[in-house]
Amino acid sequence: MAALRDQRLPDFVVADASNLPVVPPDRWIVLVDDNRPVSAIAPATRLDPARPGPAIIVAPADLDVDAALASEAFAEAADVSAVVLVDGGTVAGVWGGPSLANAAAHRPARGAPGSVLPGTPTIPVIVRSCTFTDGGTICATASSFPGKPFPMPACPNARHLSAHDFHGGFKWLSQRLSWFGRIVVELRGRPPVPRVVRARFWDGVRSGLSLREAAAAAGVRRHLAEGWFREAGGVAGNAPRAVPVAG
Repeated sequence: MAALRDQRLPDFVVADASNLPVVPPDRWIVLVDDNRPVSAIAPATRLDPARPGPAIIVAPADLDVDAALASEAFAEAADVSAVVLVDGGTVAGVWGGPSLANAAAHRPARGAPGSVLPGTPTIPVIVRSCTFTDGGTICATASSFPGKPFPMPACPNARHLSAHDFHGGFKWLSQRLSWFGRIVVELRGRPPVPRVVRARFWDGVRSGLSLREAAAAAGVRRHLAEGWFREAGGVAGNAPRAVPVAG
């Protein structure tokens, strides 16, 4: 299976986000904050220091391409500048341009075969900077999300502006459609989740994944996994397994 690092990746350099560089005409620049990728600037792009850098997806370099494309984060691939690949906390590559756009346009359905248990970082995440403005000062706090959040969470507010929810530029229409879909589910009832999916989630918990990571590996939303966790009393031994343990 092809990994993200096996794609045809362009040259790049890494720069500190607090000291915006001049973008060279022939390579990408990955902006980092405390060694954490927060944005990526395409070659020969004119930077606006008054605005946060464009959104990115951060994903492990060894993640299978199909698994990455089927993730919730890659549903936003058309609205980010690039995918930044990381390996052991180090930037390992940048995937952007027509190659990424073409792959995103033909992405498989979420949860398609080929997904793998997450590594480090465990799953692809969207990284955006908050665009909230207070008294002419833009927040610009970078936050990461495994998928499009709804409703928007409180912003970490690194610049200590007035308290606010995260303003991240997610598309309004698709957010409202997501909200409408949830209302329909509430009215009509949610189809039962197959036992194998629940077992996949609990197998992830038993292997040491966090609740959120195990939910992502099983292809279910975190709030659903939290309900399963409460039903089991927080004890993995009370939950189903993919293969029953012989008595």
